[in-house]
Amino acid sequence: SEHRDFWQKNFSKKMASKKSSLAPTKNVLNTLQAEDPDVISVLASSVHTALYSFDAVKSEWERCKVEGAGFVVRRRSAPTSCFIILNKVSIENYTLDLSHVSKIKLQAPYLMVRYTGEQKKPTILGLWFHEAEERSIIMSAMTTTLQSISSNSAKQSQQQEQQQQQQQKGRNTKDTAKVVEETNHNAVLNEKTSSGVLKQHTARVTDLRLFAPSDLRSVRRR
Repeated sequence: SEHRDFWQKNFSKKMASKKSSLAPTKNVLNTLQAEDPDVISVLASSVHTALYSFDAVKSEWERCKVEGAGFVVRRRSAPTSCFIILNKVSIENYTLDLSHVSKIKLQAPYLMVRYTGEQKKPTILGLWFHEAEERSIIMSAMTTTLQSISSNSAKQSQQQEQQQQQQQKGRNTKDTAKVVEETNHNAVLNEKTSSGVLKQHTARVTDLRLFAPSDLRSVRRR
């Protein structure tokens, strides 16, 4: 957009000093929010970044049609942590979802990034920076972000495991209660059965008492 092109030129002038690249200003955040309203903070920025992709077949780097000011940002919606390049050579900005980054490595002149997208196929990307210090600053911000993502992921896994354990414990409690209920039910049935047998035996003895001795002898002969 015209707004983005105008800002790109002015941003390059404002960020020319090393101090400004270390501390992104509120104007930077406002400008990014004009491009992406979900951006809530800027962790690091660079005056100029160019994107490369490594061709494993040719064993060489290929330059992508992506270059411009770069920013490590946090967003309120997914992807919540990413690296954005305000693209000067296309109307589409570039967004790298850091939650899909498994490894970063500093190998001058590139910051190498191992990225796994939706296709689950690893891709090696190279971020080229105009200033070596900016490359180190962006790497530091990315490293901190990846550590945070890993920590949050571990916490979520732990919470899920605890929930599963609680659910299993609940199921075990229900199963135990069911077994106890069945045991008590069987005990009641056994008690009723025993009581019935005892009553029958008592009734038989009572019936026998009604017989005269001569009648009992007759019964025994039978």
